[in-house]
Amino acid sequence: MENKELSIRHNQEYRAFIVELKERVRSSQLKAAVKVNYELLDLYWNLGKEIVSRQEQYAWG
Repeated sequence: MENKELSIRHNQEYRAFIVELKERVRSSQLKAAVKVNYELLDLYWNLGKEIVSRQEQYAWG
């Protein structure tokens, strides 16, 4: 069993495959983070606009 594990670890194709998988995972994580940040920024911006609008409308604050 150990020889098989050793041969897999030294196989360049296997290493390249693992590197590619890691890069794809990292890329997807970054894309997800950017989308989440965009949505949160949009939410906060719209909440702020709504608060200001209601402050003006109802003379709050």
